[in-house]
Amino acid sequence: MAFKDVKAGLKAAKDAVSKEEYRDVLRICEAIFDMDGSCYMACIFTGLAYLKLGNTASSKQYYKRAIELQPDEKLGWKGLADFYDKQKPTVAQEMVDAVTAYQKLLQYLDTDLEKKYLTWTKLASLEGKLGNIKEALQYYHLSVESQHVSIDLWVEIIGYLCSIPDEDLELMSKAVAVIMESPSVSTETKAKLRECSILKLHRTYKTRPVRDPALESKIRKECLDYLADSLSCSVMSVLASLSIDNVIPNFKQTEDIVVPEDARECLTKLHNTVAGSAGLSGFDSIAALGQMLVLIANGNWKEAKDFVQRASSLCEGMLAAAHVHIHFHDHSSALMLLQEGRAMIKTAPAFLRDTYDRQFQLYQAVCYIDMRSHSSTATILPSLSKTAESNTDIEASVLLARAYVLLGRLDTAQAVLDRTLDTFGSENHLLWALKILHGRKEYIASLECWSLALKVKPKCGKYHLQKGIVLWEMPSNDKLEAYGTFLEAAKLDPLDAAVFLYIGHYQRLVANDLGRAVKCYEKALGLKPNNAETLLQLGDAFFATGDIDTAYSVHSKLLADPGPFAKQLYMKIGLYHRKKGDNTAAIQCFQNILEMDPQDRHCWECLGEAYLSRGSLNSAFEAFTEVLKLEPQSINTLHQIANIKRIQGLFFGAVSDYTTVLELDSSYIPALKGRGESNLAIAVSALKEGFNGRAVDHISLALRDLTKAARLRPQFVCIWKLIGDCCNSLYDLDGEGFSIAVPAILVDATSTAQYDCTTVQKLDIFLIAKRAYGRAVQLSPGVSLHWHDLAISHYYLGKLTGNMEYFQTALQLMQKALTTGSNYLHWIGLGVIAKALSNFPLTQHAFIKSIQLESNNPVAWSNLGALYLEHGRAELAHEAFKYAQSFDPTYVPAWIGQAMIAESIGHNETMDLFRHATELAYHPQGAVGYSYWVCHSLQTIDRKLVLECDGASLNVTAQRGVLQARDGLDKCVRSRHKDPCAYNYLGLLYEQEGLLNSSMMAFLSALELLKGQPESDHRVVAVKFNCARVQSALGRHLEAETLYYSLVSTADFIGKLDMALALFRASKLQDSVQSKLAALFPKGVLTLLILVYQLLSESLDASANRSNLFTGAAMASYLGGQELCKELLFNAFKTSPPSLHGLVALAVLGTINNDQALVQATAVEILRIIEWDSNAATLLHSSCMLALKCVHFSLQNSNQAKESIASVISKLSPPMMHSLFPQVNVLSSMTLDTLCVCSSDMAEAQKMVHMYPANPCYLSTLVFMLRKSNCELKEKYKTAVLLHVTTILSMDNCDVKNHILQRTLPELKQIVSLM
Repeated sequence: MAFKDVKAGLKAAKDAVSKEEYRDVLRICEAIFDMDGSCYMACIFTGLAYLKLGNTASSKQYYKRAIELQPDEKLGWKGLADFYDKQKPTVAQEMVDAVTAYQKLLQYLDTDLEKKYLTWTKLASLEGKLGNIKEALQYYHLSVESQHVSIDLWVEIIGYLCSIPDEDLELMSKAVAVIMESPSVSTETKAKLRECSILKLHRTYKTRPVRDPALESKIRKECLDYLADSLSCSVMSVLASLSIDNVIPNFKQTEDIVVPEDARECLTKLHNTVAGSAGLSGFDSIAALGQMLVLIANGNWKEAKDFVQRASSLCEGMLAAAHVHIHFHDHSSALMLLQEGRAMIKTAPAFLRDTYDRQFQLYQAVCYIDMRSHSSTATILPSLSKTAESNTDIEASVLLARAYVLLGRLDTAQAVLDRTLDTFGSENHLLWALKILHGRKEYIASLECWSLALKVKPKCGKYHLQKGIVLWEMPSNDKLEAYGTFLEAAKLDPLDAAVFLYIGHYQRLVANDLGRAVKCYEKALGLKPNNAETLLQLGDAFFATGDIDTAYSVHSKLLADPGPFAKQLYMKIGLYHRKKGDNTAAIQCFQNILEMDPQDRHCWECLGEAYLSRGSLNSAFEAFTEVLKLEPQSINTLHQIANIKRIQGLFFGAVSDYTTVLELDSSYIPALKGRGESNLAIAVSALKEGFNGRAVDHISLALRDLTKAARLRPQFVCIWKLIGDCCNSLYDLDGEGFSIAVPAILVDATSTAQYDCTTVQKLDIFLIAKRAYGRAVQLSPGVSLHWHDLAISHYYLGKLTGNMEYFQTALQLMQKALTTGSNYLHWIGLGVIAKALSNFPLTQHAFIKSIQLESNNPVAWSNLGALYLEHGRAELAHEAFKYAQSFDPTYVPAWIGQAMIAESIGHNETMDLFRHATELAYHPQGAVGYSYWVCHSLQTIDRKLVLECDGASLNVTAQRGVLQARDGLDKCVRSRHKDPCAYNYLGLLYEQEGLLNSSMMAFLSALELLKGQPESDHRVVAVKFNCARVQSALGRHLEAETLYYSLVSTADFIGKLDMALALFRASKLQDSVQSKLAALFPKGVLTLLILVYQLLSESLDASANRSNLFTGAAMASYLGGQELCKELLFNAFKTSPPSLHGLVALAVLGTINNDQALVQATAVEILRIIEWDSNAATLLHSSCMLALKCVHFSLQNSNQAKESIASVISKLSPPMMHSLFPQVNVLSSMTLDTLCVCSSDMAEAQKMVHMYPANPCYLSTLVFMLRKSNCELKEKYKTAVLLHVTTILSMDNCDVKNHILQRTLPELKQIVSLM
């Protein structure tokens, strides 16, 4: 379709619209758009066509397109409005677009009121649907002003007005009036609209920031008028709400609630109506609240409590419910409701919110103060102070004063109450101010005031309670009067938990009826669950009854929030853990207390005791030290410190501390007992160390303290046992010369002297032990250990006296111990006693039974092993001792038993076993055994070790063994004075150490003990030989000669050798020796030779021993002449195997006589022996090496002999070449000068001095050579000669030293002149 222009097309489109040919309109407009795509009218016509054809989406699109092209043109907005009239908007955005279209259309309807009314109505409806109630009401106002309002519109207006408070109350009244006068509206609709109007008024009333009495009256009148015509729960709830708003704000915790009669009627009617209909649950909360208020006003508290939960959905209900809980003293529940209600204050009427907030605060303060929650009270103190200052009600001021009293700030509380009294005058509830008098302990004045208060309100249970508390806390008052007051309070207020709490106090602390006390505390706890003080006291009551587990479970409930009872709680729980043995948990509790109060002396003491029980001695000591800082005179603390030192083994320090305690209180039994125990421990330690005198002294001191304690408390079993233990500890001491001072009353019970002492012997001590253990058995016959101790005391008496009756009695007593209580120790004791009675089957059975009861039992195993060993069952004994060692590797008797088994079979580890036993601990049998083996080993020790030691000393290892053995024997002989073997071994060990005087005293003690024994007794012979040898060494030749002559008939090889040495030292000549020989030889040499030859002829030992004896004889004969010496050395050479020392001496003698053939033959023999036995060279003394060296450089003309000697020297070990010798044998020292005269090798002598400057023989050789060459002593030799002199003077061998000094006397004089 083609048009001449757009105008023609628009004319055609208009004609088509008038003819309602809408499809043609679309074709025409499409052609127009081809000519002009932005034609406004074409868009209008297209939108209209699509709207008529039902294509709403396209219609809306073209109308909006037209508006976009020309937004100020009417046709586009009108078309869009027509679109929304036909297509009602349902989506919020479409409603907004419709509102925009209608508002734009209103601009073009200035004079057409009817169309305006319709448009306003449409806009009001759309704004209402969009929730814009105020905008909707504006359009309704325009409709009302236009007088074009239908009844339906009025109903719609009322509906919108009811949805928002405080809006168009006049319009609402006008709408209601119109509707009420309209006959077309049904009665039901009118009632509903009136109800809506009342609810709107009530909502408006609640939003007012200040109470509106006029509006309240209007609402009340409307409600009453409505209820006069019809019944409505909504209206009744409004009327009830008005009544509640007048009652709740006047709530005071100290006064009764007043509900007016008309309010009671309304509230009761609402409750009955709601309760009678199941469909009115929405009014349940306010109905329950109203009924609860009526019941509270009537005093029906129990019934009111049933409505608490239903009323708690309202803010006002929370406050009323908290009031009920406080009445029932359930402050915890009240606090929960108060916290929730305070969060709901915004739902309360606006003009009551501040009032309710203050009430919530005051009720919260009441709860905290009544609960005595110091921390919570302190947190609300600032806000409570602010409330008290800003309000004219005295309630806040009184609560503030009570809070200060609770926190102990009595002066501040007094100032608050004084200010309150000045402002408001006297009020009954200000009697709480009397708490201040109570807090200041002004009990009499407080009691008078509470009596006056009771005259004002005689039925007030709280006043009776407070009076009772004053009576209870008055120091001089009879608690029975307070108890009567508490009972009266319980009658008046049976719901007050505090009343039953104090009644429980009376039953527990005064009447001592723990059962009733528990019931009272449980009653109080039922009324006031989780109350800290009640839980604390209930736990104490259970603890007093012995039910500590229940007590702990009760106390544990307080751990989450102990409040002001934290210290008491932790103390009680800590004591519970101490009772149960959980010291770690107890320590944690006590530490919590000390974090709160570091100056709590009692807590420090408890902490120390807990550490002590746990075994943390150092920590316990520090805790008790803190107690002493706070109270230096604390007897218990000083006693505990002494106990710690005693446990740590610091017995002397413990005795000192116990003495300090006894200076403060001389009758303090624990200190007497502790000092006695400490002295006993010191004595036992001294006995182990061999200090017997010290042990006796401390046992005497212990008996004095324990006797005093026994006189003060004779019923204490432990003291009698300790007395017996003190006496029994002295069993190992020798009875001879033994005496001890003990309290006379222990010896004679009839003694009048309380603490005077008398001296008794060993037997008397064990009689005292028997009586002490007997007293312990009398006091505690059911304790088997006391019977055991008594049996052991009888056993000791039997051992001392040899009386078999004691053993029989001991056996019966030990059997009694077994019947009283089976214990493996009793079986051991039974076995020991049976052994004394020679009842070996019973002994074996007892030891085996002990092992069955306690397999980890080294004592029983060792005893069993000893029994087997005694009966020759070495294998069984070894197994028994092995088990004992496995269970306790430090048990000494087991090692001694193994050593005895090894000794019996000749095992080479015997000495090692005895040594290990000695190193573990002292034992007399071990000490004697080890000493024997040390002495035995000294006899068989390598000759090289003996020769290379200084005097009689050994190498380090041997010397240590001697010292260990000697120390053990020292301890042994102190307690065992009658053991001659011990004294003999001790003498040998002293001799080995060079302590000859001590050695002689030991041998003499052994001889004293052997008096009466036959002279042929091997023990007598051995001790006499030992004693004679030592006396000879000490120069007591006469005594030694006397002993030797008495032993001639019994002397063995070694003995005869000792005789020879003694006679040599004494320079004794036999009468049978010819005078010619005596003149030829020095004094004593012939005697020695005779004895040596006698030994050679009688010796049956190996030929090697004979060769050594020939060598020794040659050494002695050299002093008298070379011929006999040479003969003897040839005999030694001929004896096979020859002595190496003899061969060396023969080589030296050949060198002196210039017999080079002899030297060469000797060297060949030495080389043969060395090659055959590589260890033979180690037997040579270093002096022999020196002699060979001298022989080497003395041989000048015989290269063959010199080479032979050089070969000998090269074959010897390097250590022997460089070893220094502190002692030179007689042969080498007496032939050095002769060898040196034969040598002219001055350079060689100088070289030896340079290599070995400290060797006196080389220095002596150099001096001899200088003298032989007649050269003057030059300055360069001065240092060497001085060193020579110094070395010689430091030698221990006096014979050699004097010999060398005599030989070098001219040179010494020359050195002195040069100096």
